[in-house]
Amino acid sequence: MAASEPDAVIDATWAIVVTEANEGMFRALGSCRTSGLKLTERTANNLFETFTAGLTQSVEALFRRSGLQATTPASELGQVLAATVHGIGQHLDAGARAGDWEGTYAAVWLGLLALTRPAGAGTR
Repeated sequence: MAASEPDAVIDATWAIVVTEANEGMFRALGSCRTSGLKLTERTANNLFETFTAGLTQSVEALFRRSGLQATTPASELGQVLAATVHGIGQHLDAGARAGDWEGTYAAVWLGLLALTRPAGAGTR
């Protein structure tokens, strides 16, 4: 997430979610996670954990560039965003219209942004 404005990041990441869903990435990951083959399942779970960690770092960087700091652990914010992306991706993979889910995606981001305060502000 290289964009410095939250709106630009939300728009850019939404485009990625839609593209990945159109290419079947979420369906493939879900199939691997439930394949019954331990090594395949473990690999898919490790990929999802890596994805979650990457989102956590990206959210932290976005907040920092925007002069914000999270009021809850960044790891929890990353988990919420990863679960949202994965869940919406699965719906899109199953044929849902992207326009029906874009507002939900933006609302989750709004929730994440609501869990911030200006950087350097004291705790409540």
